[in-house]
Amino acid sequence: MSARHVVAFPNRYYDSVKLMRVSVELESLPGIHAASAVMATPMNVELLRAQGFEGQALDAGAETLVVAIAGAGDHDVERAFDRLDELLSSSVAIPGDTTAGPPRSLEAALRLHPQANLVVVAVPGQHAALEAWTALRAGRNVFLFSDNVSLSDEVKLKQAAASLGLVVMGPDCGTAMLGGIGLGFANRVRAGSIGLVGASGTGIQQVSSLIHQAGGGIAAAIGTGSRDLSTEVGGLMTLAGLEMLVADPAVERIGLISKPADPDVGSRVLERLSGSGKPAVACMLGAQPTTAGSMDNLNLQRAETLTEAADLLMGREPRKRRFEPRAPGHGEPRRRTGRLAALFAGGTLCQEAERIVRALAPAAEATFVDVGADEYTRGRAHPMIDPRLRADMIERSGDEADVLLFDVVLGDLAYPDPAGALIPPVEAARVRALARGVDLAVYASLIGTDLDPQGLGRQRSMLTDIGVMVSSSNAEVAELAGRCLTGTPL
Repeated sequence: MSARHVVAFPNRYYDSVKLMRVSVELESLPGIHAASAVMATPMNVELLRAQGFEGQALDAGAETLVVAIAGAGDHDVERAFDRLDELLSSSVAIPGDTTAGPPRSLEAALRLHPQANLVVVAVPGQHAALEAWTALRAGRNVFLFSDNVSLSDEVKLKQAAASLGLVVMGPDCGTAMLGGIGLGFANRVRAGSIGLVGASGTGIQQVSSLIHQAGGGIAAAIGTGSRDLSTEVGGLMTLAGLEMLVADPAVERIGLISKPADPDVGSRVLERLSGSGKPAVACMLGAQPTTAGSMDNLNLQRAETLTEAADLLMGREPRKRRFEPRAPGHGEPRRRTGRLAALFAGGTLCQEAERIVRALAPAAEATFVDVGADEYTRGRAHPMIDPRLRADMIERSGDEADVLLFDVVLGDLAYPDPAGALIPPVEAARVRALARGVDLAVYASLIGTDLDPQGLGRQRSMLTDIGVMVSSSNAEVAELAGRCLTGTPL
Protein backbone atom coordinates (compact mmCIF):
# COMPACT_ATOMS: atom_id res chain seq x y z
CA MET A 1 0.00 0.00 0.00
CA SER A 2 1.52 3.33 -1.05
CA ALA A 3 1.69 6.43 1.13
CA ARG A 4 2.03 10.15 0.38
CA HIS A 5 2.73 12.86 2.94
CA VAL A 6 3.38 16.60 2.68
CA VAL A 7 4.79 18.63 5.56
CA ALA A 8 5.21 22.41 5.72
CA PHE A 9 8.00 24.12 7.69
CA PRO A 10 7.08 27.82 8.05
CA ASN A 11 9.77 30.52 8.02
CA ARG A 12 12.56 28.13 6.99
CA TYR A 13 14.53 29.07 3.89
CA TYR A 14 17.18 27.00 2.12
CA ASP A 15 18.86 27.76 -1.19
CA SER A 16 17.77 25.81 -4.23
CA VAL A 17 21.01 23.89 -4.62
CA LYS A 18 20.81 22.49 -1.10
CA LEU A 19 17.16 21.53 -1.55
CA MET A 20 18.03 19.78 -4.82
CA ARG A 21 20.61 17.69 -2.95
CA VAL A 22 18.15 16.92 -0.16
CA SER A 23 15.51 15.78 -2.67
CA VAL A 24 17.95 13.45 -4.42
CA GLU A 25 19.11 11.95 -1.11
CA LEU A 26 15.55 11.37 0.09
CA GLU A 27 14.49 9.73 -3.16
CA SER A 28 17.45 7.34 -3.00
CA LEU A 29 16.19 5.85 0.29
CA PRO A 30 14.69 2.33 0.24
CA GLY A 31 10.95 2.28 -0.32
CA ILE A 32 10.76 5.90 -1.53
CA HIS A 33 9.21 6.50 -4.95
CA ALA A 34 9.36 10.31 -5.11
CA ALA A 35 10.62 13.13 -2.88
CA SER A 36 10.71 16.90 -3.29
CA ALA A 37 12.01 19.51 -0.87
CA VAL A 38 11.12 22.94 -2.26
CA MET A 39 10.17 26.43 -1.24
CA ALA A 40 6.40 26.82 -1.58
CA THR A 41 6.40 29.15 -4.59
CA PRO A 42 3.26 28.98 -6.76
CA MET A 43 5.17 27.15 -9.50
CA ASN A 44 6.60 24.56 -7.11
CA VAL A 45 3.20 23.97 -5.51
CA GLU A 46 1.66 23.51 -8.96
CA LEU A 47 4.30 20.92 -9.82
CA LEU A 48 3.69 19.03 -6.56
CA ARG A 49 -0.05 18.94 -7.21
CA ALA A 50 0.64 17.62 -10.70
CA GLN A 51 2.60 14.77 -9.08
CA GLY A 52 -0.46 13.84 -7.03
CA PHE A 53 0.43 15.50 -3.72
CA GLU A 54 -2.31 17.38 -1.86
CA GLY A 55 -3.20 18.82 1.53
CA GLN A 56 -3.23 22.07 3.48
CA ALA A 57 0.57 22.13 3.62
CA LEU A 58 0.57 23.13 -0.06
CA ASP A 59 -1.37 26.30 0.78
CA ALA A 60 1.61 27.74 2.69
CA GLY A 61 3.28 30.95 1.51
CA ALA A 62 6.42 31.20 -0.60
CA GLU A 63 8.60 31.63 2.52
CA THR A 64 7.68 28.13 3.68
CA LEU A 65 9.67 24.97 3.06
CA VAL A 66 7.47 22.13 1.81
CA VAL A 67 8.63 18.52 1.75
CA ALA A 68 6.54 15.98 -0.18
CA ILE A 69 7.43 12.28 -0.03
CA ALA A 70 5.76 9.25 -1.63
CA GLY A 71 6.74 5.74 -0.65
CA ALA A 72 5.73 2.11 -0.52
CA GLY A 73 4.16 2.56 2.91
CA ASP A 74 3.77 4.86 5.91
CA HIS A 75 6.82 3.37 7.61
CA ASP A 76 9.05 4.14 4.61
CA VAL A 77 7.80 7.71 4.41
CA GLU A 78 8.26 8.24 8.16
CA ARG A 79 11.84 6.99 7.96
CA ALA A 80 12.49 9.46 5.13
CA PHE A 81 11.17 12.35 7.21
CA ASP A 82 13.42 11.23 10.08
CA ARG A 83 16.35 11.44 7.66
CA LEU A 84 15.19 14.88 6.51
CA ASP A 85 16.20 16.61 9.74
CA GLU A 86 19.75 15.31 9.41
CA LEU A 87 20.00 16.40 5.78
CA LEU A 88 18.70 19.89 6.45
CA SER A 89 20.98 20.43 9.43
CA SER A 90 24.15 19.56 7.50
CA SER A 91 24.70 23.15 6.39
CA VAL A 92 28.10 24.82 6.33
CA ALA A 93 28.95 26.67 9.52
CA ILE A 94 29.77 30.36 9.41
CA PRO A 95 33.51 30.92 10.05
CA GLY A 96 34.17 32.54 13.40
CA ASP A 97 30.59 32.25 14.60
CA THR A 98 29.57 29.17 16.60
CA THR A 99 26.45 30.55 18.21
CA ALA A 100 24.38 32.42 15.67
CA GLY A 101 22.52 30.73 12.88
CA PRO A 102 23.16 31.53 9.24
CA PRO A 103 22.26 35.07 8.13
CA ARG A 104 18.67 35.38 6.95
CA SER A 105 19.30 38.12 4.39
CA LEU A 106 22.01 39.19 1.97
CA GLU A 107 22.45 42.44 3.89
CA ALA A 108 23.16 40.47 7.08
CA ALA A 109 25.63 38.23 5.25
CA LEU A 110 27.51 41.26 3.89
CA ARG A 111 27.72 42.75 7.39
CA LEU A 112 29.13 39.45 8.61
CA HIS A 113 31.69 39.34 5.75
CA PRO A 114 32.51 42.97 4.87
CA GLN A 115 35.66 41.91 3.00
CA ALA A 116 33.70 39.83 0.46
CA ASN A 117 33.70 41.34 -3.06
CA LEU A 118 31.55 38.69 -4.76
CA VAL A 119 28.00 37.51 -4.07
CA VAL A 120 26.70 34.16 -5.34
CA VAL A 121 22.95 34.26 -6.04
CA ALA A 122 21.21 30.87 -6.26
CA VAL A 123 17.55 31.50 -5.44
CA PRO A 124 14.40 30.96 -7.53
CA GLY A 125 14.43 33.11 -10.66
CA GLN A 126 11.60 35.40 -9.59
CA HIS A 127 13.66 36.50 -6.55
CA ALA A 128 17.13 36.44 -8.09
CA ALA A 129 17.14 39.90 -9.69
CA LEU A 130 16.26 41.55 -6.36
CA GLU A 131 19.19 39.85 -4.60
CA ALA A 132 21.52 40.81 -7.46
CA TRP A 133 20.43 44.44 -7.16
CA THR A 134 21.16 44.33 -3.42
CA ALA A 135 24.66 43.06 -4.15
CA LEU A 136 25.36 45.71 -6.79
CA ARG A 137 24.14 48.53 -4.54
CA ALA A 138 26.55 47.24 -1.90
CA GLY A 139 29.39 47.43 -4.42
CA ARG A 140 29.80 43.68 -4.94
CA ASN A 141 30.25 41.65 -8.08
CA VAL A 142 27.60 38.99 -8.74
CA PHE A 143 27.73 35.35 -9.77
CA LEU A 144 24.08 34.82 -10.77
CA PHE A 145 23.62 31.06 -10.85
CA SER A 146 19.81 31.30 -10.93
CA ASP A 147 17.95 30.67 -14.16
CA ASN A 148 14.49 31.86 -15.28
CA VAL A 149 15.48 35.53 -14.83
CA SER A 150 13.84 37.83 -17.36
CA LEU A 151 15.87 39.32 -20.20
CA SER A 152 14.82 42.84 -19.21
CA ASP A 153 16.14 42.30 -15.67
CA GLU A 154 19.38 40.96 -17.08
CA VAL A 155 19.88 44.00 -19.32
CA LYS A 156 19.23 46.44 -16.45
CA LEU A 157 21.51 44.57 -14.04
CA LYS A 158 24.38 44.42 -16.51
CA GLN A 159 24.02 48.06 -17.54
CA ALA A 160 24.17 49.05 -13.88
CA ALA A 161 27.17 46.79 -13.25
CA ALA A 162 29.03 48.25 -16.21
CA SER A 163 28.43 51.78 -14.95
CA LEU A 164 29.74 50.80 -11.50
CA GLY A 165 32.80 48.95 -12.78
CA LEU A 166 31.40 45.63 -11.53
CA VAL A 167 30.47 42.37 -13.22
CA VAL A 168 27.28 40.33 -13.24
CA MET A 169 28.07 36.78 -14.30
CA GLY A 170 24.75 35.35 -15.43
CA PRO A 171 21.87 34.81 -15.06
CA ASP A 172 22.04 31.06 -15.59
CA CYS A 173 25.81 31.32 -15.25
CA GLY A 174 27.01 27.76 -14.86
CA THR A 175 30.74 28.15 -14.32
CA ALA A 176 33.47 30.56 -13.23
CA MET A 177 36.93 30.29 -11.67
CA LEU A 178 38.31 33.26 -9.76
CA GLY A 179 41.25 33.41 -7.41
CA GLY A 180 41.73 29.67 -7.68
CA ILE A 181 38.15 28.99 -6.54
CA GLY A 182 35.58 27.36 -8.78
CA LEU A 183 32.02 28.66 -8.79
CA GLY A 184 28.98 26.71 -9.94
CA PHE A 185 29.73 23.64 -12.05
CA ALA A 186 33.49 24.15 -12.14
CA ASN A 187 36.05 21.43 -12.63
CA ARG A 188 39.16 21.29 -10.51
CA VAL A 189 42.10 22.37 -12.66
CA ARG A 190 45.65 23.45 -11.96
CA ALA A 191 46.58 27.12 -11.91
CA GLY A 192 48.15 28.44 -15.07
CA SER A 193 48.40 31.30 -17.52
CA ILE A 194 45.24 30.89 -19.63
CA GLY A 195 42.21 33.11 -19.06
CA LEU A 196 38.74 32.23 -20.33
CA VAL A 197 35.60 34.28 -20.76
CA GLY A 198 32.48 32.53 -21.93
CA ALA A 199 28.76 32.78 -22.49
CA SER A 200 28.77 29.04 -21.99
CA GLY A 201 29.18 27.10 -18.75
CA THR A 202 29.86 23.61 -20.09
CA GLY A 203 31.93 25.16 -22.87
CA ILE A 204 34.27 26.59 -20.23
CA GLN A 205 34.26 23.22 -18.47
CA GLN A 206 35.21 21.34 -21.64
CA VAL A 207 38.01 23.74 -22.59
CA SER A 208 39.44 24.07 -19.07
CA SER A 209 39.37 20.29 -18.53
CA LEU A 210 41.16 19.58 -21.82
CA ILE A 211 43.76 22.25 -21.00
CA HIS A 212 44.37 20.59 -17.63
CA GLN A 213 44.62 17.15 -19.22
CA ALA A 214 47.20 18.54 -21.66
CA GLY A 215 49.35 19.85 -18.79
CA GLY A 216 48.22 23.48 -18.87
CA GLY A 217 46.37 25.55 -16.31
CA ILE A 218 43.77 28.27 -15.84
CA ALA A 219 44.43 31.70 -14.36
CA ALA A 220 40.76 32.77 -14.39
CA ALA A 221 37.48 31.89 -16.07
CA ILE A 222 34.67 34.41 -16.24
CA GLY A 223 31.19 33.21 -17.13
CA THR A 224 28.63 35.65 -18.48
CA GLY A 225 25.43 33.67 -19.04
CA SER A 226 24.24 32.43 -22.42
CA ARG A 227 22.35 35.61 -23.41
CA ASP A 228 25.23 38.03 -22.94
CA LEU A 229 26.12 38.09 -26.64
CA SER A 230 22.54 38.72 -27.71
CA THR A 231 21.45 41.94 -29.39
CA GLU A 232 19.63 43.08 -26.23
CA VAL A 233 22.52 42.61 -23.80
CA GLY A 234 25.21 43.63 -26.28
CA GLY A 235 28.07 41.61 -24.80
CA LEU A 236 28.40 43.94 -21.80
CA MET A 237 29.85 41.37 -19.43
CA THR A 238 31.89 39.58 -22.10
CA LEU A 239 33.64 42.88 -22.80
CA ALA A 240 34.04 43.55 -19.08
CA GLY A 241 35.47 40.07 -18.60
CA LEU A 242 37.93 40.60 -21.43
CA GLU A 243 39.13 43.82 -19.81
CA MET A 244 39.74 41.94 -16.57
CA LEU A 245 41.78 39.28 -18.36
CA VAL A 246 43.74 41.84 -20.38
CA ALA A 247 44.65 43.70 -17.16
CA ASP A 248 45.60 40.53 -15.25
CA PRO A 249 49.37 39.97 -15.47
CA ALA A 250 48.89 36.28 -14.69
CA VAL A 251 46.95 35.84 -17.95
CA GLU A 252 49.18 35.26 -20.97
CA ARG A 253 46.58 33.84 -23.40
CA ILE A 254 42.85 34.48 -23.65
CA GLY A 255 40.08 32.17 -24.82
CA LEU A 256 36.58 33.36 -25.77
CA ILE A 257 34.01 30.55 -25.58
CA SER A 258 30.35 30.97 -26.50
CA LYS A 259 27.27 29.67 -28.18
CA PRO A 260 26.36 31.46 -31.43
CA ALA A 261 26.35 35.23 -30.90
CA ASP A 262 24.49 38.08 -32.55
CA PRO A 263 26.76 38.85 -35.55
CA ASP A 264 27.21 42.55 -34.75
CA VAL A 265 27.81 41.91 -31.04
CA GLY A 266 30.18 39.08 -31.88
CA SER A 267 32.15 41.30 -34.19
CA ARG A 268 32.56 44.00 -31.52
CA VAL A 269 33.82 41.41 -29.06
CA LEU A 270 36.23 39.93 -31.60
CA GLU A 271 37.57 43.40 -32.43
CA ARG A 272 38.35 43.96 -28.75
CA LEU A 273 39.88 40.52 -28.42
CA SER A 274 42.08 41.03 -31.48
CA GLY A 275 43.37 44.29 -30.00
CA SER A 276 44.05 42.88 -26.54
CA GLY A 277 47.79 42.56 -27.11
CA LYS A 278 47.69 38.95 -25.93
CA PRO A 279 47.44 35.78 -28.02
CA ALA A 280 43.78 34.80 -28.17
CA VAL A 281 41.46 32.09 -29.45
CA ALA A 282 37.75 32.54 -30.22
CA CYS A 283 35.30 29.65 -30.37
CA MET A 284 31.77 30.88 -31.07
CA LEU A 285 30.31 27.61 -32.34
CA GLY A 286 29.54 28.49 -35.91
CA ALA A 287 28.71 32.17 -35.56
CA GLN A 288 30.26 34.37 -38.25
CA PRO A 289 31.38 37.95 -37.56
CA THR A 290 30.07 40.62 -39.90
CA THR A 291 33.49 42.17 -40.41
CA ALA A 292 36.43 40.26 -41.81
CA GLY A 293 38.82 42.66 -40.13
CA SER A 294 38.06 41.05 -36.79
CA MET A 295 40.15 38.06 -37.78
CA ASP A 296 42.98 39.90 -39.55
CA ASN A 297 45.31 39.65 -36.57
CA LEU A 298 48.01 37.08 -36.01
CA ASN A 299 47.23 37.10 -32.28
CA LEU A 300 43.64 35.92 -32.83
CA GLN A 301 42.81 32.39 -33.99
CA ARG A 302 39.39 30.92 -34.71
CA ALA A 303 38.39 27.49 -33.37
CA GLU A 304 35.49 25.53 -34.81
CA THR A 305 35.11 23.23 -31.81
CA LEU A 306 35.75 23.42 -28.08
CA THR A 307 38.46 20.78 -28.45
CA GLU A 308 40.20 22.82 -31.12
CA ALA A 309 40.03 25.88 -28.85
CA ALA A 310 41.79 23.98 -26.06
CA ASP A 311 44.47 22.75 -28.45
CA LEU A 312 45.13 26.22 -29.86
CA LEU A 313 45.28 27.78 -26.39
CA MET A 314 47.90 25.17 -25.50
CA GLY A 315 49.87 26.08 -28.63
CA ARG A 316 49.26 22.65 -30.16
CA GLU A 317 48.22 21.60 -33.63
CA PRO A 318 44.45 21.00 -33.43
CA ARG A 319 43.68 17.28 -33.23
CA LYS A 320 41.68 15.73 -36.01
CA ARG A 321 40.41 12.53 -34.40
CA ARG A 322 41.88 10.86 -31.37
CA PHE A 323 39.21 8.55 -30.10
CA GLU A 324 39.79 6.72 -26.87
CA PRO A 325 39.55 2.93 -27.11
CA ARG A 326 36.74 0.86 -25.74
CA ALA A 327 37.36 -1.49 -22.86
CA PRO A 328 39.26 -4.67 -23.84
CA GLY A 329 37.01 -7.20 -25.50
CA HIS A 330 34.46 -4.70 -26.77
CA GLY A 331 35.91 -4.55 -30.28
CA GLU A 332 35.65 -1.80 -32.84
CA PRO A 333 32.86 0.79 -33.06
CA ARG A 334 29.82 -0.52 -34.90
CA ARG A 335 28.74 1.09 -38.14
CA ARG A 336 25.10 1.33 -39.02
CA THR A 337 22.44 3.64 -40.32
CA GLY A 338 19.50 4.51 -38.10
CA ARG A 339 18.13 7.00 -35.60
CA LEU A 340 20.10 8.91 -33.00
CA ALA A 341 18.92 10.18 -29.61
CA ALA A 342 21.23 12.79 -28.02
CA LEU A 343 20.39 13.67 -24.41
CA PHE A 344 22.70 16.27 -22.91
CA ALA A 345 23.09 17.96 -19.53
CA GLY A 346 25.27 20.69 -21.05
CA GLY A 347 23.61 23.12 -23.47
CA THR A 348 26.77 24.08 -25.34
CA LEU A 349 27.89 20.47 -25.55
CA CYS A 350 24.50 19.65 -27.05
CA GLN A 351 24.78 22.44 -29.62
CA GLU A 352 28.31 21.45 -30.58
CA ALA A 353 27.33 17.80 -31.00
CA GLU A 354 24.31 18.71 -33.11
CA ARG A 355 26.41 20.85 -35.46
CA ILE A 356 28.88 18.01 -35.97
CA VAL A 357 26.34 15.22 -36.40
CA ARG A 358 24.12 17.20 -38.77
CA ALA A 359 27.14 18.13 -40.89
CA LEU A 360 28.03 14.45 -41.18
CA ALA A 361 24.47 13.19 -41.58
CA PRO A 362 22.18 16.01 -42.75
CA ALA A 363 19.38 13.64 -43.75
CA ALA A 364 19.58 11.36 -40.71
CA GLU A 365 16.82 11.16 -38.13
CA ALA A 366 18.41 12.66 -35.02
CA THR A 367 16.94 14.26 -31.91
CA PHE A 368 19.01 16.57 -29.67
CA VAL A 369 17.71 17.57 -26.25
CA ASP A 370 19.36 19.94 -23.75
CA VAL A 371 17.85 18.58 -20.53
CA GLY A 372 19.38 21.53 -18.67
CA ALA A 373 17.27 24.07 -20.59
CA ASP A 374 14.81 26.23 -18.65
CA GLU A 375 11.76 24.20 -19.70
CA TYR A 376 13.21 21.13 -17.98
CA THR A 377 14.50 22.84 -14.81
CA ARG A 378 11.47 24.83 -13.64
CA GLY A 379 10.87 23.48 -10.16
CA ARG A 380 13.38 20.70 -10.80
CA ALA A 381 17.10 20.25 -10.26
CA HIS A 382 19.51 20.71 -13.14
CA PRO A 383 20.42 17.29 -14.61
CA MET A 384 24.04 17.75 -13.57
CA ILE A 385 22.79 17.81 -9.96
CA ASP A 386 19.81 15.49 -10.23
CA PRO A 387 20.16 12.88 -13.00
CA ARG A 388 16.71 11.31 -12.59
CA LEU A 389 14.82 13.02 -15.42
CA ARG A 390 17.58 12.41 -17.96
CA ALA A 391 18.00 8.83 -16.74
CA ASP A 392 14.33 8.20 -17.52
CA MET A 393 14.71 9.78 -20.97
CA ILE A 394 17.78 7.63 -21.68
CA GLU A 395 15.93 4.44 -20.75
CA ARG A 396 12.98 5.35 -22.99
CA SER A 397 15.30 6.17 -25.90
CA GLY A 398 15.78 2.42 -26.38
CA ASP A 399 12.25 2.22 -27.78
CA GLU A 400 13.23 4.11 -30.94
CA ALA A 401 16.94 4.95 -31.15
CA ASP A 402 19.69 2.92 -32.80
CA VAL A 403 22.45 5.23 -31.54
CA LEU A 404 22.53 6.96 -28.13
CA LEU A 405 24.74 9.97 -27.35
CA PHE A 406 25.06 11.82 -24.03
CA ASP A 407 27.50 13.75 -21.84
CA VAL A 408 28.81 13.00 -18.36
CA VAL A 409 30.05 16.15 -16.61
CA LEU A 410 32.13 16.03 -13.44
CA GLY A 411 33.21 18.76 -11.04
CA ASP A 412 32.16 20.51 -7.88
CA LEU A 413 28.39 20.77 -7.40
CA ALA A 414 27.77 18.01 -9.95
CA TYR A 415 26.18 14.72 -8.92
CA PRO A 416 28.60 12.54 -6.87
CA ASP A 417 28.40 9.58 -9.28
CA PRO A 418 27.00 10.72 -12.65
CA ALA A 419 28.19 7.70 -14.64
CA GLY A 420 26.85 5.33 -12.01
CA ALA A 421 23.46 7.02 -12.14
CA LEU A 422 23.24 6.59 -15.94
CA ILE A 423 24.47 3.01 -16.27
CA PRO A 424 21.17 1.33 -15.21
CA PRO A 425 19.08 3.36 -17.70
CA VAL A 426 21.65 2.74 -20.46
CA GLU A 427 21.42 -0.98 -19.86
CA ALA A 428 17.62 -0.77 -19.72
CA ALA A 429 17.66 1.14 -23.03
CA ARG A 430 19.70 -1.66 -24.56
CA VAL A 431 17.15 -4.22 -23.40
CA ARG A 432 14.36 -2.20 -25.00
CA ALA A 433 16.36 -1.85 -28.22
CA LEU A 434 17.07 -5.59 -28.33
CA ALA A 435 13.33 -6.20 -28.11
CA ARG A 436 13.20 -4.41 -31.50
CA GLY A 437 16.13 -6.41 -32.83
CA VAL A 438 18.59 -3.49 -32.44
CA ASP A 439 22.00 -3.64 -30.77
CA LEU A 440 22.05 -0.08 -29.39
CA ALA A 441 25.35 1.78 -29.93
CA VAL A 442 26.16 4.12 -27.03
CA TYR A 443 28.58 7.07 -26.99
CA ALA A 444 29.47 9.50 -24.20
CA SER A 445 31.67 12.55 -23.75
CA LEU A 446 33.27 12.59 -20.29
CA ILE A 447 34.09 16.11 -19.14
CA GLY A 448 36.36 16.38 -16.12
CA THR A 449 39.83 16.10 -14.63
CA ASP A 450 41.74 13.74 -12.39
CA LEU A 451 41.27 16.24 -9.54
CA ASP A 452 37.46 16.18 -9.64
CA PRO A 453 35.79 14.56 -6.63
CA GLN A 454 33.85 11.99 -8.70
CA GLY A 455 37.08 10.29 -9.87
CA LEU A 456 37.68 10.67 -13.60
CA GLY A 457 39.29 7.25 -14.05
CA ARG A 458 36.55 5.48 -12.13
CA GLN A 459 33.82 7.24 -14.10
CA ARG A 460 35.48 6.33 -17.38
CA SER A 461 35.92 2.68 -16.39
CA MET A 462 32.31 2.33 -15.33
CA LEU A 463 31.18 3.46 -18.78
CA THR A 464 33.70 1.55 -20.88
CA ASP A 465 33.11 -1.62 -18.84
CA ILE A 466 29.54 -1.77 -20.19
CA GLY A 467 30.67 -1.06 -23.75
CA VAL A 468 30.10 2.70 -23.98
CA MET A 469 32.44 4.50 -26.37
CA VAL A 470 33.95 7.33 -24.30
CA SER A 471 35.97 10.41 -25.22
CA SER A 472 37.19 13.36 -23.17
CA SER A 473 36.41 15.47 -26.24
CA ASN A 474 32.76 16.18 -26.94
CA ALA A 475 33.57 17.00 -30.57
CA GLU A 476 35.38 13.71 -31.08
CA VAL A 477 32.63 11.55 -29.64
CA ALA A 478 29.97 13.47 -31.60
CA GLU A 479 31.87 12.74 -34.82
CA LEU A 480 32.21 9.10 -33.84
CA ALA A 481 28.46 8.81 -33.18
CA GLY A 482 27.67 10.64 -36.41
CA ARG A 483 29.81 8.30 -38.48
CA CYS A 484 28.24 5.32 -36.77
CA LEU A 485 24.82 6.77 -37.57
CA THR A 486 25.59 7.02 -41.27
CA GLY A 487 27.78 3.95 -41.60
CA THR A 488 30.69 6.01 -42.97
CA PRO A 489 34.32 5.02 -42.26
CA LEU A 490 35.84 6.22 -39.01
